[in-house]
Parts: sequence; C-alpha cells; structure tokens
Amino acid sequence: MQEIAAALPTSPDKLVRPEFLQSLTHPTGALGRRLRAEDTICTNWTPHVPLRFFTGSADSDVPAANAKSCQQKLARRGVPSTITDVGPVDHNRTAELAYPQILDWFARL
Repeated sequence: MQEIAAALPTSPDKLVRPEFLQSLTHPTGALGRRLRAEDTICTNWTPHVPLRFFTGSADSDVPAANAKSCQQKLARRGVPSTITDVGPVDHNRTAELAYPQILDWFARL
C-alpha cells in the first residue's frame, strides 16, 4: 500500500482525464442522483444534542467547506454547532488532533 501511495501523483488532474474531474465537479446522471441522495445528512437530520465539527485546512479527503455547508444547513433549522479547525493538516492528522478534544469535551458533558 505504501509503495502504491508513494507512486501516485500528488494531484488528481495528473491521474485522471479532465472530463472525469468535470463529472465529479458537476455530477449528472446516476452519479449525480446518488450523490444528491447521499448528501442529505445535513438536511434530513436534526440532532438534539450539542454538535461539533473538526476540520483540517489541508484535508484533501474532506474539505473544510463541507463542515461549513453542513453547519449552515443545520443552522437554518435552529441547530447550533461549532467548527474547530485543527490546522493545516491532512485527513488522518485532523482525526488524530480532534480525538483528544472530542474525548475531553465528552468527559465535561
């Protein structure tokens, strides 16, 4: 796995054709329908507990904009939440830095 990861390009545009990236940016057809169906957690769910999002500004797996978008959608329904940016780190490091904060928060609830 490490050999494969090390050999991959650093940018998706060096790995796939531009048409494929365009289809991900503006999905249509079956892919678009499926993505829209799966993108309802922030619109079809109303939590009744405190909610926090943790992001890393260098996370290329889950962009910080996802947390902001979800926060805005939830706020329209009166659900308060906070976003904590743990810094310019990737997805795995975001989780590593967030877990201790989450555990501390849970311990204080």
